[in-house]
Amino acid sequence: METQSTQLIHETFSVSQPSDRVRQPSQAEWKLIEQWVLIGNAFGIPRSVCHIYGLIFISSSPISAKDCVECLLVSRSSAGQGIKLLLELGAIKIAFEIGKREESYIIEPDLGVLIKKLLEGRLMPSIGQFLSGLATIREIAASEGNNHLIERLNKLSRWESKVAPIKSWLEDQI
Repeated sequence: METQSTQLIHETFSVSQPSDRVRQPSQAEWKLIEQWVLIGNAFGIPRSVCHIYGLIFISSSPISAKDCVECLLVSRSSAGQGIKLLLELGAIKIAFEIGKREESYIIEPDLGVLIKKLLEGRLMPSIGQFLSGLATIREIAASEGNNHLIERLNKLSRWESKVAPIKSWLEDQI
């Protein structure tokens, strides 16, 4: 079952052809790109960035920003920002090609690197900020005499004690 965006992309490709350097992805490759969109959305990564990662992932040769623009029909700035984010996440790296002026990119072959960067850069800081804010909220709730909120915060404290071992385990695994 094709998603609406995949169907739209397939329809668009019948009119627009990417350069000779980048071929049109097959149906299976589009489905894999959409799988990257699903997992990326779970981490709050924009859809267009996931499409760029998916295109680089399926490619057997390095992909440039221009290739992303032509193949995915995104703007140059969207391709550039997406590539910048993927580089920051460690999901892709620069592939130096002799005699070529524009930068091209390949995936980071170790998916553990990507997962570690996502956890360290996005998930763990968010959990840390959330949990560290609870003490302040508890003090305010106590000064207001808000027993219902204090009870809810106590439940979150138990959750905090359950998250700590998971965080340690994740750090050990990656």
